[in-house]
Amino acid sequence: MRAPTSPGYIVAQNRWHIGLSNSGNDSGNSMVVDVGRVYLSTETGLFIWTTGSIAQQLSSADPLNPFSLALTHGRIQVSGQSGSIYELDGNRLNRIADSPPEKSGVVRAIVDCPIGEGIVVSTSGMFQRSGGRLLPWKTDIDALLDRREIFTAKWILGKYLAVLLRNSGVYLLDKEGRLVESFTVNSGLADAGFEAAGEDRDGGLWVCTDTEITRIQSGIGYTEFDHDLGLPKGFVTGVARFHGKIYATTQHGVSVLTAADEKADPAQFIGFGQQTGRVYGLTVSGSTAFASAASGTYVLNTTTSGLERIGSGGVTIYRSSSDPMRVFIAALVMPKSSAGA
Repeated sequence: MRAPTSPGYIVAQNRWHIGLSNSGNDSGNSMVVDVGRVYLSTETGLFIWTTGSIAQQLSSADPLNPFSLALTHGRIQVSGQSGSIYELDGNRLNRIADSPPEKSGVVRAIVDCPIGEGIVVSTSGMFQRSGGRLLPWKTDIDALLDRREIFTAKWILGKYLAVLLRNSGVYLLDKEGRLVESFTVNSGLADAGFEAAGEDRDGGLWVCTDTEITRIQSGIGYTEFDHDLGLPKGFVTGVARFHGKIYATTQHGVSVLTAADEKADPAQFIGFGQQTGRVYGLTVSGSTAFASAASGTYVLNTTTSGLERIGSGGVTIYRSSSDPMRVFIAALVMPKSSAGA
């Protein structure tokens, strides 16, 4: 259990991303930022936010699953609660694929990847869009999907679909659905009670669970960071590398991983700042790191080792794709914009 040495930048999405619709149980996005526009999904429709105000509100006859909102192949897509897939076309939400004929569970993610027109991931299966239909995507782990729930899936290293199965492990699949590598509780992974997941620029997959943080690297293995290294007990909601150090957000505030010293003492997580309540997540944008909590939105000050409150409480912070100095805060009432932090 050592501090990772690979440089990189990590953003871990977590199940507390609730935007304007409080799920508390699902993984994914309720907001997408793309080229100066913010797309915000609710159960009743899609809001388009631009130049500081809501420019459009598009309703949907089929109640939406807000946490499935995604930018896929350059298009805004979202699933309905029935499992159908919708795509934004001008000022309309067009249904582009009907729900699978069999019960497939809640859509967790619409994955932008070079497998057909993308993969739709639900709690109990994975589907490939073919025209207006969602067809089961056959994989080597189909038998597992009958017994385990999918937390989410991410396309990593430009060639693998990383599938996270609750209470089982992480499975890397190639474009043909063949199992390339797996990291499971049966093979030594300490915890698969997933809470968040993100990728660094070296292709390392960072997984936050009920008890620890694990970095998984294809072909290399995994490194675990747990309570023995000072990580507070309780849910780990996010992890990011900032100014060369690893920071984690938890049920008990923000922690930072210190480097091992010359006396060969191991690296340890220590508390960062005075916030001791639940922190929902951590977002790095440009040279600034933001932490979101019910008590406020904070900037990490590495000089003073403190948290500086810059605004009201928020549950999710999104980076602008066009301006690294701007972020969008999904608050309990309405998203706000923060620039020049």
